[in-house]
Parts: sequence; C-alpha cells; structure tokens
Amino acid sequence: MTDNERRYYLIILGSVALILLGSLYLACTRGLTETLEAESAEIAREFLQGGSFLVNHLNGQEDLDKPPLFYWAIAICSLASPTWEVAARVPSIVSAFLVLFLFNRLGRSMNSRMLFATSALVFMTSPKVFWMSQVARIDMSLTAACFLAICSLYMFLEDAEKDTKPKAYTGVPVAFFISAAVAVMLKGPVGAIVVFTPALIFLMMEKRWTLLRKIFAGRGMVLFLFLAVPWFVAASIETDHRFFHRFILEENLSRFTSLIPGGTFKEFNHSPLYTYPVYLLTGFFPWSLLVPFWFYDIVRNWHSKDPLSRLFLIYIVFILVFFSMAMSKRSDYILPLYPAAAFLTARYIMEARSGTPAMVPPAITMALVTAAGAVLSLTAFLVKFGKIQILLSLASDVKRPEILTSFLENAPSFIQVFLLLFIAGIFGLYFSNKNMKMRNSQGILASFALHASVIFLVSGLVILPEIYRQKDARRFCKSVSQIVADSPLYYFGFWDEECSFYLERRINRIFPRELIKRVKGKERIFLIVRPKDLKKLQDSNLSFPFEYKKDSPLLRPLILLSNKCS
Repeated sequence: MTDNERRYYLIILGSVALILLGSLYLACTRGLTETLEAESAEIAREFLQGGSFLVNHLNGQEDLDKPPLFYWAIAICSLASPTWEVAARVPSIVSAFLVLFLFNRLGRSMNSRMLFATSALVFMTSPKVFWMSQVARIDMSLTAACFLAICSLYMFLEDAEKDTKPKAYTGVPVAFFISAAVAVMLKGPVGAIVVFTPALIFLMMEKRWTLLRKIFAGRGMVLFLFLAVPWFVAASIETDHRFFHRFILEENLSRFTSLIPGGTFKEFNHSPLYTYPVYLLTGFFPWSLLVPFWFYDIVRNWHSKDPLSRLFLIYIVFILVFFSMAMSKRSDYILPLYPAAAFLTARYIMEARSGTPAMVPPAITMALVTAAGAVLSLTAFLVKFGKIQILLSLASDVKRPEILTSFLENAPSFIQVFLLLFIAGIFGLYFSNKNMKMRNSQGILASFALHASVIFLVSGLVILPEIYRQKDARRFCKSVSQIVADSPLYYFGFWDEECSFYLERRINRIFPRELIKRVKGKERIFLIVRPKDLKKLQDSNLSFPFEYKKDSPLLRPLILLSNKCS
C-alpha cells in the first residue's frame, strides 16, 4: 500500500467511524418513537416480569408473530443497560458491527485493506442501513446472521479447495449452520430459505455435487435441526398448536397465497412486482446507481469471475425474486442483501480505478447535498425575516400539515446547519471534479467519505434528534398516567405500542359497537385517538366532554378523550 493509498484508507475508515458515532448517538439518546420498536421492548420486558420465557407476550397476551431470540437478546441487554431504549437497540448496533467485521475478514482474505474500508463506507452511507443500524427491529440482526452464514460457506469452500484432496474433504461448515439456525430463531423459516436456497443454487451451478451432498446431508444439517427445531416444537405444544397455525400458516404462508384459512393476506400491503427495485434504488442510494454496472459485469464475465462474486450475486438475486413473490412488501425485508451489494459495489469501484461510472455516485450525492443545503438555507432565511409566512397558512392544506408546519416553524434555528450542508456539498463537488479529472477514484472516495461523515454527523447529532423529539410520546404518556389513574383506557382506530410501553399498563383496542356501549355507560372511560379518528367519532354523533392535547407529539398528534369530565 502506497502512502497515498494509506492516507485514503485512514480517511475512509475514520469517516466510517464518525458515521457510526452519529448512529450510536441516535440510538442512545432518543425515545421509542415507532410501534415496532416499543413492541420489541415491551415483549422483552414482559419476559423479565415473570411471563413464559418460551412464548412471546405483548400486553399480557400471547404474541405468536415471531420467534423469541431477538426479544431474549433485548431482555439480556436490559440487565446491563441504563435504559430500555438502549437495550432494545443493542442487537441492531452489534449486528452492524458484525457486518463490518465480516467485511474486514473478506478484505484480509483478499489481501486488500482498502476493499474493507470501501465496503464499510458503501454499507454505512446507504440511507437504509444508517437508519436500521440504530432502531429496535429484527431486520438488522437477521441481515448479520444471513450474511455471516453466506460468508462462512464461502470460507468453508475456500478451505476445501486448498485441501490436497478436496473430494475427500471431511470438514463441516459449522458457522454456516449455526448462523442459519440463528436466522430461523430470529425470523422463522424465511431465515433458512434466504440462507440455504442461494447456497444450494450456487453449489449446483458450480457443479460441486460431492460438497453439496456432504454439506446438506451430513452432520451440519443435524446441528442446524438440533438448534432450530426444538423451540418450534415446544412453542406449538405450549400453545396447544396455536403457534403453528398463527406463525407458520397465517404469518408466513399467507404472505404468498390467499388460500390459507384465516390468513391475514388481506391486511398486507399488496405492492407490484417492481416495488423492491425501487426500494433498493432509494435505500442503497447513491451506490444503487452502480448496481446495473457490476451486475452486468459479473453476468457477462460469469466464468472468469471469482466464486465469491458469483455467490453474492446469486444471494442478492434470490432475495429480490423471493420477496417479490410475496404479497406483503416492505423495504425492511430485502435488508439482508445490502451487505453483499455493498461488497460487490466496493469491488467494482476497486477494479475500475479509472472508470467513470465508479466516480458518478459520490459526485451526484454532493450535487444533491449542495442543492438541498441551498434550498433549505434560503427557506430558513426567508422564514426568519417573515417573507414567506403565507406558507404557514398553506400548510394546513397538505396531506401531512404537521410536518410542513413543524419545518417552517423550526427552520430559522437550523440556518447554521443548512449552511454547513451547503458548504460541505460545495467542497465535495470541488474535490470530486478535481479527482475525476485526474481519474483518481480513491481520491473521490476519500473526499466523499470525509464530506459524508460531516453530513451524517449533522443529521445524527442535530436534525434527526429534533425530528424524533417532535415524535416522542413520553411527556404525553406521563400526563395521561396522572389523568387516567386506574380508569379503563383504550385505543380507538389505531395501535400505538409506544403508549402502552411508556404508560406501563395494558391498553386494549376498542371497536365502534363496544365503544358506543361504554360511552353511554355510567363508568368513566378514556380513549387515545388520532385527530382523524376523532373526526370519525364526531361524524358518528359521539361526544366527549373531556379532551386533552397538551404535550402531544407534534409530528404524531395524539388526543386523550373521556366520556365524562370527572
């Protein structure tokens, strides 16, 4: 490694560390602002409160939607964590670091530290990864487990090739099967499908029939079954087979077919087949601009490409095709392909050192940051000096007026931040243009890494915390606890697990017919509703003399109602 390469390597690695710092700050300083986050924390808390450690419970009731490994991990982390918010996000944080560790292992195996640094940069600057690395969801942990399994298989095959008698190789890819079992215990059968199917396809396309038989019909599969199956059997017995029907049939198979009795397929987001390419374009931006280039390069030169590139491409394509077949489509589902996509993108950039395509994503990103910084700065100045106050009145006419109103009200306090983004974009464009003229892709990467770290730090330390503060329901829940005391409390029209978590009490969802009876009864009841649900109640001629809005989150308005004033 030359002096210039060493300097670029240290700049990129230092920038990735700063981006991780921003992600860690967000994970450790904000409340649970999403239903799925609060749901994860609540299930873990109920494990520790004396519920069954075998089956998940949410609000005192069986929750049979997921296996328990992720919630066990949160419960264990909570024993040493200062807050539940941090404990709930530790598994995702650790999983992101595990993926970076695997990049390091792959880079070392190829004798390229720069490949490791570039892979880490591509991975952590992908918007979807930056977001999912600091939220309490299963998907980042599943991503790390699946990627570890695929990398372990590759390393096992490499060891088999190095053996003097590869056909007589008797080793077992232990890490491959343990990782697959972890994936199953995190998400269910889909974990095994995402790991085993690409591995089978790869071995068949490589015509490694002997290794295929030894891997999937040997001791490794016995180990996998020993680790993954017992809990599913025990959970089915514990719940009198309700778990099997709910999780296997309704939560998994019904996502691919409408023929499952009692399936919840009608509740899913039925998106078109092209949904996931669009999700990948936005979630992996700007690096998604390079995906067609390295995809074409690998397919065109299939036989001359190394086995790792072929394995990763099969893994990526399978995930896209498999989840596109499902009726329910969410951007989180394809997160497991991001590490492989980041690594192949990094390799393409490294191999095309003077190639123009590899230089385009950083340049486009800097141009977009410059434009965004200029527009936001100008808007903030105009708002501060009262030139576009009319927008505040127009905000009430848009679909989400609270977002626009909040931005316009707070924009002046972020003028310095917006100017910093603009300046960072200008400098990024200058250095990108300078290095493009010199055909220096590593220089562009280093410049991009440095400016990206500034952008992500500004977002993670200033902008996003303010957005989360305006979604935080903790103050509202504290006030609600004091007002409601021991009276019955319900949700109407929506489900908000954050309130259940911070109120530390069971809240049931109530439906219109039962609500009418309760409202007209003698007992005082309380409802938590959203503004649009309140309008539905008013349209149904239901009146609530008590209404409380104080401390409600600005970006997630909630209202406390009661059928009696006292």
